[in-house]
Amino acid sequence: MTQKPVVLITGAVSLLGKYLIRELYKSYTLVITAHHISFDIEFRNLVSYIEQTDITKKSEVERIISKYQPRYMVHLASLSNIDYCEKHPHEAYRVNLESVQNIVEMIKNIPVHFIFTSSSMVFSGDNAPYTEADIPHPINVYGKTKSAAEKIIQNLLPDKSTIIRSNTLFGWQPKRARSNDMNYYLNEINNGRPLNLTNRRFFNPLSADTAARIIRRIIDNNSKGIFHIGGNYRITRFEFVKKLIEAFDLKPLTSVHAVPNSFFPAFESRPIDTTLNIEKMTWELRINPPTLLEQLQFFKKEKLS
Repeated sequence: MTQKPVVLITGAVSLLGKYLIRELYKSYTLVITAHHISFDIEFRNLVSYIEQTDITKKSEVERIISKYQPRYMVHLASLSNIDYCEKHPHEAYRVNLESVQNIVEMIKNIPVHFIFTSSSMVFSGDNAPYTEADIPHPINVYGKTKSAAEKIIQNLLPDKSTIIRSNTLFGWQPKRARSNDMNYYLNEINNGRPLNLTNRRFFNPLSADTAARIIRRIIDNNSKGIFHIGGNYRITRFEFVKKLIEAFDLKPLTSVHAVPNSFFPAFESRPIDTTLNIEKMTWELRINPPTLLEQLQFFKKEKLS
């Protein structure tokens, strides 16, 4: 019986980690690492090995890679809260940049396909929609750490790496994982809290299960280079919540208001438009994302099943 290739996933206690595990477990031997292990029993049954690991420590990275010798490595681990990164830049660089440096130095001379999840935040927001050929120009600490990590990967792993830039992902996150737009706004609506939502900042969010299918296709095809992933639409947070209410058949007790960007002072560190051009994803990976309504309805059905 042929042994299944090993996929090592860092930062697996996350929204994308949850759906990626579901997508890969039948075809690959999964090794999962996280800073804190808190998997539901479902995930313990789907993965082969679970390691509690601090990826900012080079010795830990070397131990895990040497022990399992993965054929593929998907680096999801990240400090991604934009406001937190602005207030704690040293920690952001340590987690988001130094960890990548540690991994790349370890694998540059061994046959590992490295898949890195970056962000649309590497762009300034002034020239959307962005293609893979556009030059990053981040305006916040989080985006700067991701952009710097991309450069390390491109310089040291030019022929055996994939950089995935995504916009906001949404879905049902596992316990202890950071909340996302879908969960957050559903909770606010169900608790009757009024919502003030910008109608002048644009993005093309994607469901976590669709993102996991895209990564599966990248692994299966051994696709290299940079890929932008997202939905085939350009919307605002206000429009996203309206579509969320429609998909979940909600009758909100709260009021939902569209407001200008000036309503949120913290938005100074966020780009105006992070919409990503996904043409390369559709023609090279042959994946056309469902409509936003279809993606949201998928999670409604998943919750009920």
